[in-house]
Amino acid sequence: MRINRTAKGRLLTSTYWFLLAVAGFLYFQLFLPNGTPIFMPDDHWIFMQQARDMLQGKVLYRDIFQYTFPGAEFVYAALLKIFGAKVWIPNAALIALGVGLAWLTTALARRVLTGMSALLPASLLLSLGFIAWHVATHYWFATMCAMAGVLALTTGRDRARLATSGALCGLSAWFTQSLGGAALVGLVMFLLWEGRERKRNWRLVLGGICVLGAAFAATLALSSTYFAWEAGLGQFINLTVVFPLKYFQGEREINTYRVYLRDLGRWQWWEVWPQAFYEIGVPLVYIYFFLIWRDHHRDLADHERECIMLIALPGAALLASVVAAPSALRLTMVSPPALVLLGWLVNSAPRARKALFNLLWFAVLLSGATVIFTTARREERVLAYLELPTGRAAFLDRPWFQECTWLRDRTSPGDYFFAGRTPYYYFPLELEPPTEVLFVTTSDYTQPAQVSKLVEALESQRVRFLAWQTVLDRPPFYDAEQDHLGPLRDYVRAHYTATVTYSVLQHQFLERR
Repeated sequence: MRINRTAKGRLLTSTYWFLLAVAGFLYFQLFLPNGTPIFMPDDHWIFMQQARDMLQGKVLYRDIFQYTFPGAEFVYAALLKIFGAKVWIPNAALIALGVGLAWLTTALARRVLTGMSALLPASLLLSLGFIAWHVATHYWFATMCAMAGVLALTTGRDRARLATSGALCGLSAWFTQSLGGAALVGLVMFLLWEGRERKRNWRLVLGGICVLGAAFAATLALSSTYFAWEAGLGQFINLTVVFPLKYFQGEREINTYRVYLRDLGRWQWWEVWPQAFYEIGVPLVYIYFFLIWRDHHRDLADHERECIMLIALPGAALLASVVAAPSALRLTMVSPPALVLLGWLVNSAPRARKALFNLLWFAVLLSGATVIFTTARREERVLAYLELPTGRAAFLDRPWFQECTWLRDRTSPGDYFFAGRTPYYYFPLELEPPTEVLFVTTSDYTQPAQVSKLVEALESQRVRFLAWQTVLDRPPFYDAEQDHLGPLRDYVRAHYTATVTYSVLQHQFLERR
């Protein structure tokens, strides 16, 4: 669709103001008006600590345990190199990721939607998916690269665009191997579908797939070669390929089908319906789309039909990549294609179009307003500041403020400390883990050799403090065959005593006798 210069200028202006609003909305959740970052206890601290360890000379996959590809650690290491060890880095990264994904989602939506309707998918992502915007994990980086790979093919499928798309999918896999690989599979499915629809020569189709796959493989290989060389190819493959295949679902509480819809009962009432939208709505979008596609696709122009399928097939593949452990967080992070598809489905329902769009915009405004109101209320009632070795942080969760205060007052940067099951203390307080594992579990995620090494390190380094959580003694979905923590429990009971207990988080800090 061609547009004149005036319309293009208005489009760019509206996009600019929309992205500015996105940045402001995220800033309000992640920073105080005075610029102080809000402390968010989540998995980004794992990547931040591992990035810091890398800058201190440790080798990822050899001296640092990790099973995802090294993209997130590399990005955070670069940020730490530029800005130093600052507690605000994950918050700022989330704003950049949010703006980037909002732009990519809107750009993709404009291929099949017009006007304000094109802003709806990104608005749904930012407002109803607000809980996911409190964790700067590898999934967001991977999704952004995958979305860019899809967008690269919307204007054509020549070799240059195919190579660009394949490289972006390779970059996505560099952050999350399963997600980037799924994006590649989805694009291959699209090229096969398009080849059949256009009755193209199959040699040309396979040639395009080879270009896409070669760019994917080359990008992933080049970006990972240094890390594989440093750790050893066998160790790299063992941790990034073999370990996830063997042990990913060993953590039954979070990495199996049991996680589906489980968290709905744990959230506040105002958090439940936005997350239910993702847990139920995202899969239903694809189911409904493919059910009606056969009867409706012939009525579409060739370009629109191809754009829609270019969104649907990679999107369905992204969904498939998390279906083994479909938590609300993962479903939200792979939802952008589904949200664009939802907008198109609504736009294709002439009788109910206006009512459905109004309903979805109402949901956006309601969720956004609720987020703003509850964040402001928490700041007013619970707000506390804490000077950390990595900078000043604001705490909206009283239990986390109390724990970090207690630990900060009794440790110094560089002290050894073991965090038990919750590795969110290391980076903010500049504490050092005794071994390559930052935390332990009661599943095969934690291997017997790692437990033995940890016990030896606790003894040789005379680690003064460690954290211990109830879940390490009484875990849900317990399987005695997978629990290798016996020697660690025995050592902790013999050499440590509880100093303080926090019942809200079910944490204890233990001190060496």
